[in-house]
Amino acid sequence: MEPVYHLGKTVGAIRKYSDTLAIFLLKAHAPEKYRERSSLDLQGSLQVSNMTDDEIAAEIAALMARNLLPSLKSDASDLT
Repeated sequence: MEPVYHLGKTVGAIRKYSDTLAIFLLKAHAPEKYRERSSLDLQGSLQVSNMTDDEIAAEIAALMARNLLPSLKSDASDLT
């Protein structure tokens, strides 16, 4: 609540709402509708549009273990 002043005196209060808080509450209570979605297509063999981040990471790790996906490196020299 934020106080409202008139002529130096408090005459009431205004309730301030947080848009950011509303976004997080929607994501928490209705994730099927409001969660952030990501999609990754690896040579047409992996569709992740309905997968959670943990499921995506597990699938990538499994593909890398079977040598179906090259190792993901962060070395900048590979970009040249």
